[in-house]
Amino acid sequence: MSDLYELARASAFLGNEFLLWLWYREDRNDGVHSVGGQSCVIAFDDQLVLRVELGEAEESRLKGGAPSAAPEARKALQFGKRVTRARLRLERGEREWRFNVDAERFRLSSVRIPAVLGDSPEMQFIERMDLVEELEACFFGVYRDFLRLRLGPDWETERVAIARWIHEPVAGDEWFDRRS
Repeated sequence: MSDLYELARASAFLGNEFLLWLWYREDRNDGVHSVGGQSCVIAFDDQLVLRVELGEAEESRLKGGAPSAAPEARKALQFGKRVTRARLRLERGEREWRFNVDAERFRLSSVRIPAVLGDSPEMQFIERMDLVEELEACFFGVYRDFLRLRLGPDWETERVAIARWIHEPVAGDEWFDRRS
């Protein structure tokens, strides 16, 4: 196997940590990020998949509404599951993108861009490409900021804060605990 492939496999956990960090940031500051002097919001949409490998893989799939706000989602984190896939919504100004993220392959799919307003097919194509580039610049700009934090001296403080957040009670916890 190539060195590049081994490096990619060895750092695959960063996608899981990035999605967890986005979830934490959404809960703590409404998902607001600053990229290139402009703010954008990244929020979890209507699909969330969490997974743990304990001999056999165990997976929790939450769909509809706001699955990241469900007590079951936080309980899955408490039981050691990692975010492996999510549908995200990115808002910048009046524009909104929706897309799926596969954390382990760090792949975006099912991208829905904002409405295209161009009159001609050529202008619509150019506008679509500009919207894809804007999504890419914002999303990967936030990822770059995450990597700076993750590899910097402040990561330990952030990691501890995320661990505390995971174990905080959430609305509906009592009902879930009674059923467990």
